[in-house]
Amino acid sequence: DISGDYVLHFFEEVLESFMDPCYTPPQPSAELFGDIDDDERKQWDPSDPQIFEVDRGASWLMETWKVYIKRKYKAALDRWNKETGGGNGQAWSFVNYCDRDARWLVVVFLKDTECNYLLAANAGGRMPTHLQLECGGN
Repeated sequence: DISGDYVLHFFEEVLESFMDPCYTPPQPSAELFGDIDDDERKQWDPSDPQIFEVDRGASWLMETWKVYIKRKYKAALDRWNKETGGGNGQAWSFVNYCDRDARWLVVVFLKDTECNYLLAANAGGRMPTHLQLECGGN
């Protein structure tokens, strides 16, 4: 049992890894990035030393998810679904529906595909029809 705010507690746990310069977050395999340029991908370094120059707290990390990442992810999911129905069907094409300053969200999306779109569901975005699954039947 966790007393107090269990969501904040979750972000306190995540913060330990986030602020550890030796921690390397799991990345999607290189072939999943399709036609995305390697030079652009290198700019999305989750271990950029500048991250560790500022002291961060669990409240900051939680707000970053709620206010920044979640909103941008939902907007990109909505554009991806509404504008093209999922683009060319390749997960990496999600990058084309992200804001210019948030093309790195394709990394989040590629990891999310491995987790059955849990973050997409949490962000409130709709998945294209060809990616939606129903229980039962073959």
